[in-house]
Amino acid sequence: MKKKKILCFSATCFKGNEHKDLDLVRELRNDFDVTHVVKSHDMYLNYRDKKERSKILFIKNLFFKNLNDKECGFPGFVNDLKNDKKFIDSKTIWIDRWSELKKFIIRNDIIILGTFRNATWLVENIRLMKKIVLIHKNPSTIDLDSIITPNILCLKDEKEKAFIESFIKKKKILKLSSKDIVKVTGTLQHSLDHKHFDKDNFFKKYN
Repeated sequence: MKKKKILCFSATCFKGNEHKDLDLVRELRNDFDVTHVVKSHDMYLNYRDKKERSKILFIKNLFFKNLNDKECGFPGFVNDLKNDKKFIDSKTIWIDRWSELKKFIIRNDIIILGTFRNATWLVENIRLMKKIVLIHKNPSTIDLDSIITPNILCLKDEKEKAFIESFIKKKKILKLSSKDIVKVTGTLQHSLDHKHFDKDNFFKKYN
C-alpha cells in the first residue's frame, strides 16, 4: 500500500525551540512518507514594511496574496542550522521563497503547520488546493494562527479548546466545514523530555 505523503512545514523559528518539530517528523516517518521544510531566515531579512512597498506581488491562484515571494515578517531558520546533525538526520529542506513551498504542497497529501501567527492565507490556499491541513501549536502560544479553521486543529488542553470554540461561536474564527476537527492532543513542547518540575528546588537553585 502506497504511503500517504506528508509535508511538515516549520514557518517560524523560536529561540531555544529550533528543533521543535523534529520529534514529530521522526515519529510520522514510521508510517508515512514525510518531507520536513523550514522557512529560511533570509526571508525575514528581506522583509520590508508594507508602507514602503511599491508593488504587491500577485501570482495566479492568489497563492501569494498580500505577500512578496521572498519576504516574511517573522523570523526563520538561520543557514548555520543546516550543519546541525538533527536537521541533517531529518533531511530538512530550507526554502527562501513562498513559490518553493507551493511546489511542496502540490506534491503532498497532508500539510502540517506548526505555530505560525500569519497562517490564515496559507490555510485558505491549501484548502483551495484540496489538501488536508493540520495545525499543531508547537511551541504553544496565545496567538491565533489562523482566523479560518484548518481541517484539524490540535491543542494542548481543554482550556485552549474552549477558548478556540468560543471564538468560532462569536464568528471571530470562521469554521469552513462541519467536518473540521478541534482536538486536544497535548503538545510536543509540554509532553516530551520534561522532568517533573519542583518549584522549591528551582527557587533554591537560582536564589
